[in-house]
Amino acid sequence: MRNTALKILMVALCASSISLHAQTNQSPKKEFKFGKIEPSEFSAKAIGVDSAASAIKLFDVGNCYFELSSSGGGFVYVFERHIRYKILNKNGYDLANFKIQLYKNSNAAKEDLSSMDAATYNMVDGKMVISKLNKDAKFTEEFNKNYSIKKFALPNVKEGSVIEFKYRIKSDFIFTLRGWKFQSDIPTLWSEYNVKIPEYLDYKHNTSGYYRIGHPVHEIINATYVSGLTSTATYDKYVTENAPALKDEPFVTTMDDYTPRISFELRGTNFPQDIYRDYNGSWGKIIAGLAEREDFGAFINKNSFAKSVLPGILKGEKDTLLCTKLILNYVKNNIKWNDDYDIYANAINPKSIFEKKTGSSADINLSLLSLLKEAKIIAYPVLLSTRENGEHPGYPVISGFNNVIGVIQIGGKTYFLDATDKDLPIGMINSESLSHQGFYVDLKSYSGNWISTEPTWANEKTFAYNLSLNKENKLVGQIN
Repeated sequence: MRNTALKILMVALCASSISLHAQTNQSPKKEFKFGKIEPSEFSAKAIGVDSAASAIKLFDVGNCYFELSSSGGGFVYVFERHIRYKILNKNGYDLANFKIQLYKNSNAAKEDLSSMDAATYNMVDGKMVISKLNKDAKFTEEFNKNYSIKKFALPNVKEGSVIEFKYRIKSDFIFTLRGWKFQSDIPTLWSEYNVKIPEYLDYKHNTSGYYRIGHPVHEIINATYVSGLTSTATYDKYVTENAPALKDEPFVTTMDDYTPRISFELRGTNFPQDIYRDYNGSWGKIIAGLAEREDFGAFINKNSFAKSVLPGILKGEKDTLLCTKLILNYVKNNIKWNDDYDIYANAINPKSIFEKKTGSSADINLSLLSLLKEAKIIAYPVLLSTRENGEHPGYPVISGFNNVIGVIQIGGKTYFLDATDKDLPIGMINSESLSHQGFYVDLKSYSGNWISTEPTWANEKTFAYNLSLNKENKLVGQIN
């Protein structure tokens, strides 16, 4: 899509004239420069309900905009963030250990950390002392084949310190932009997110949470993506001011459901001299896309491995429910869950997953669906958002899901199928997936609908303790 988009963009910019329509709004104007610390920031204190806070987020400013890639030619997006804290007590020291997660896939598409600045500021004898980020305090952790984590540790952090980080990321993954959270577990004096989207890209955005997000700017601006040629972009600014700390509470499954935030997902492209291309504007489009993906619909349809192992699994059994149980148990006993949730497989055929003997929830449950399909048992994928991932907004947004299981109907009874846990019988899914409803998809008719995942019986764990107090007054024994 990227090279085609560039060709269309070049032709359109050379052949068409641009008309500019702008909506002018007065917006709160705040500017923050790296290293320019105001004296008032050292005296900042938490007050009121946040008087016991460990730190204050003085500001958190993000910018998201687009460029043309110098290598691939298509659009990439740039994400910039500048954040500054005042450390109030020792419980805030962990803020000096900063992490940035970067993604890459097998097609050479990736995210790059193109710049990073960080520093600690302390007042010593009336003068500000600056401690910059040391080279030996930068680490990279290869979390798995898709994710790496950049880690940074600031020096000389103490009570009363001001610390700040400023970094830039370039990403090839324009389908889903980096979102923004406006509230956290410490009080935030100012949070701002600026987004500039080219006229050729159509994004849907989702806001959630209970603290009001201001939207002072929505306007059309000039934007240059090809040297010497002018086009337009939509500029939106979102802000919150003096947001109190959002503290975790008992029985809350995920704080993300209550955190004010905004996210973006590509709906379609609208290049001049080309038709509007809808990639994700409806459930039908989403399901059609899933059906064509090598790591979803095409993965389920791969049947060579299923053909080779099914006779040994079923051993002539004809009863649909018993066959389903045999296949479910085979998958559970031959692939170990790596504790990762996903909706896309990490391979293009089930054979690779079974050979590896470990995989994500998608690797496991899509392999299960492949076996069921070859056994002529009609089962459907069900997309879920786990409890930790938060509630799905309900409208067509594929990035709101992070898990997939199966569903089957036998004798008028619905059974959910989840092979990630050996202890789960047919019909039961793990407690993390109990998010009230999932979205089942029919990959043949490109249709789907919401389905309740409320359990008919409880999923519970029972622990038996056999402990005794030894001479050192420590409890020793066994837990089953």
